[in-house]
Amino acid sequence: MSNKTPILLPCPSCGSKAAVTRIRSNPTLVDWVTVCCTNENCAMQTMPIHALNTAIVIEVWNRRVPHNIDAVTGNDRWLPVTP
Repeated sequence: MSNKTPILLPCPSCGSKAAVTRIRSNPTLVDWVTVCCTNENCAMQTMPIHALNTAIVIEVWNRRVPHNIDAVTGNDRWLPVTP
């Protein structure tokens, strides 16, 4: 991991801006850090992580599963689930 803070990608659910939030539980402990969507109608967020460096949480948020888009219709294709 580099020393540079990574760029925070938009929300993978709705495309709105994302924000890093620090949750201080105790002044002597490491903060909890989460990334969440700023759209009040979207509940997307990472699980709070104990982190000294916000770059770790941003990297978790930025990890995306590639969409399986149909090249003809442009729609998401459902992937078969096998038991």
